[in-house]
Amino acid sequence: MNIFIVSRLTSESCHHSLISHLSRIESEYKITVPIVVVDERYNLTALPPSQRPVDHTRFVLRDFQYKGGTHGVEPDKMAQGLDQVDTNWVVIDFGQHDQAACVDFIQALSRYCYASSNLRNRSLIFTVQAAFLLLFARTFNESFNNLPASGIALAHSSGTSPLFRSIRIERLLARLLLTSAVRRVRQYLLQTLRRFAEGLRRDLKHGESRGRR
Repeated sequence: MNIFIVSRLTSESCHHSLISHLSRIESEYKITVPIVVVDERYNLTALPPSQRPVDHTRFVLRDFQYKGGTHGVEPDKMAQGLDQVDTNWVVIDFGQHDQAACVDFIQALSRYCYASSNLRNRSLIFTVQAAFLLLFARTFNESFNNLPASGIALAHSSGTSPLFRSIRIERLLARLLLTSAVRRVRQYLLQTLRRFAEGLRRDLKHGESRGRR
């Protein structure tokens, strides 16, 4: 899965042209989901017409929300809409929705992707207000990769703190095992030295007794 967050100022009404430009972006393979923020497209060349991906599915945020004025995401509507996606590119327009509604959708989408594999091999494009580009990029990163951009937030993240805790436990166990192993080696060496010294004393006493005779 690739996630592109694009400013609505640079996203045209023709999504074919937008997808053609974004197709030029290659992200290296990682275990985490690539989050790509696109503010301007002046340095991205479009694909030749013969290579342009033309098939895509388009949604707007209200397609997944409850009716009756509430901005919450309805899980059943989200599942019904996204389960029918069969194109490689999906465009979701956040429109002029407020920050809380968009963040709620991103979190709901991450839960859907965790439960369903339908979008895992597809590219998702989100057209958002330019002022929220970085905010939504951090939200996507936290929701899909569980890796906050801030180092302080990373240390206090509920998802990564167990990881750090397990690392600390493993290091502590390794130190204990190392200390125990060193202690055993030291005891073995002391016992060997004692036995050698006792044998040497016996040999000396035996030699002295023979000399007296």
